[in-house]
Amino acid sequence: MNKRYFAIALATILLAVLLASAWVHPPKVQPAIALQPPSMSHLLGTDNLGRDVLHRSVLAICYTLRQVLMILGVSLVVGSVMAAVSAMAYQRLLDDAIVFLAESLRAFPTLLLVLLFATVGLPAGMLLSVYFWIPIWRILRSELVAQQRQPYVMSAQLLGMSRLHVLLVDVLPNIVPRSVPYITGIVSEIIAAQCAIEFLGFGPSIEQPSLGGMLMESSQLGLTAPWVWCPSLIVIVALILAITWTVHRYRQEIRWVSVG
Repeated sequence: MNKRYFAIALATILLAVLLASAWVHPPKVQPAIALQPPSMSHLLGTDNLGRDVLHRSVLAICYTLRQVLMILGVSLVVGSVMAAVSAMAYQRLLDDAIVFLAESLRAFPTLLLVLLFATVGLPAGMLLSVYFWIPIWRILRSELVAQQRQPYVMSAQLLGMSRLHVLLVDVLPNIVPRSVPYITGIVSEIIAAQCAIEFLGFGPSIEQPSLGGMLMESSQLGLTAPWVWCPSLIVIVALILAITWTVHRYRQEIRWVSVG
């Protein structure tokens, strides 16, 4: 399959699932049919409370993907602004301070940092956004610094435009297309981190299904009822593999640059 068509198909499927969640209501608790194996009435069986696993899996996918998109959006905005500031003050005090902050945050493992801050009651999504702006900042900062020496940037500055305006309005749109494969690869890390914090109990309330939360709820069932936890595990692995494969297919077209 053509890699472009594959990426479009993947994005379309994910968008359709997200939109479908608006018309899907939470499944009912029916203890009388708890832990029933897959059948025509329940295609993926039921869990330990008699809830339809397929029904809950759709809701779980929608919730986790919404969180991932929110984290990615905030990280993109913060990372882009910080990259522009770093490039404008490259190798000066302000840039050194941002580099120090980024290196200090990235020195902590993702989950450890989230657990430390989650103890004070901050939303896990906010914490992951604070963490994942750093790789985006590194990618964009390197490109912005390289582009500052290009003739069109110097011409814009000679016309009276400020360096920050030139970086955000003229340079940033030019480097985003080349940075998309890098940023796409970061999405798989966000998915893994989001599912991990859901599994550890820092996700939504128990009434709201999530991919990591469904794994956590069914972790004690083991092989006695694999249909309860297998769908969530398969979706997580499939999403990460699909994103990784897409980036791998684009590897020949990526102009690798230093992200120091």
